[in-house]
Amino acid sequence: MLYYDKVDTQSFTIYIIFSEITIHQVTFEKPSIPKGVLSNDITLQFIDYLSGKRKVFEINYVLYGISAFTQKVLDAVNEIPYGQTRSYKCIAETIGNPKSSRAVGQALNKNPLPIIIPCHRVIASDGKISGYAYGEKIKQMLLKIEYSRDLSRGSKTL
Repeated sequence: MLYYDKVDTQSFTIYIIFSEITIHQVTFEKPSIPKGVLSNDITLQFIDYLSGKRKVFEINYVLYGISAFTQKVLDAVNEIPYGQTRSYKCIAETIGNPKSSRAVGQALNKNPLPIIIPCHRVIASDGKISGYAYGEKIKQMLLKIEYSRDLSRGSKTL
């Protein structure tokens, strides 16, 4: 059985869909399934990330029903370091399909685990923030958290 719990921030609410053993989805829209209570550890990981204290999640999750292409894209995105960004074109090149920038964007739109798999770190080649399933405003907020907390390394776009 799946349940949801939420993490509230000053700017938005994150809904986490989970079963007894794993995370299934992260969304910014309230799901129509029963409410449950997420473990304190997972809740604290989200709170710590959103306050700039955590750079990497240590959460068990599962990806269902995604294509092999989407899996490659999500794997590549998962390798983008905290506080850095990559372009859609860079991700396309990384997965061996240099002309598939648009398809990369479509795959990222299907990411069931935004924030955990940091698709917000993918931007346009010209450096503009574009495309995010939950709106560019949330994407900007997530990038701002990372940029402002990772000043020691500086941000880098490839």
